[in-house]
Amino acid sequence: MPTVKITISQKFDREEKENLAVEISNIVAKELNKPLSVTQAVVADDAIVSFGGNFIAPSAFIVVMSIGGLTTDACKRLSAAFCDFLARKYGVSSQRVYINFCEKRGTEWGWNSTVFE
Repeated sequence: MPTVKITISQKFDREEKENLAVEISNIVAKELNKPLSVTQAVVADDAIVSFGGNFIAPSAFIVVMSIGGLTTDACKRLSAAFCDFLARKYGVSSQRVYINFCEKRGTEWGWNSTVFE
């Protein structure tokens, strides 16, 4: 049930988008101690992103939504893991990454024609 969406300024081919989705899914599942089998990842690449008025340097915006698990410590671990991964793999400075953490109640999350309870 955790979902992570990354909007990133760089353009990738299909294989790299799939690899990115797998990597961010693994990070979320590990840091939130949630099963990978219910973790969803969405990759939106080649986005027009202005960070501080700069469109040239790579940047990213990440949204993590989950039913439970988004404690302060978990969010700090996720922030560090995402920023480290993006810097190492794609050259995105951690100073050009914003992450939004959204904890949801089960009744706010639809799935399989109903909601979680």
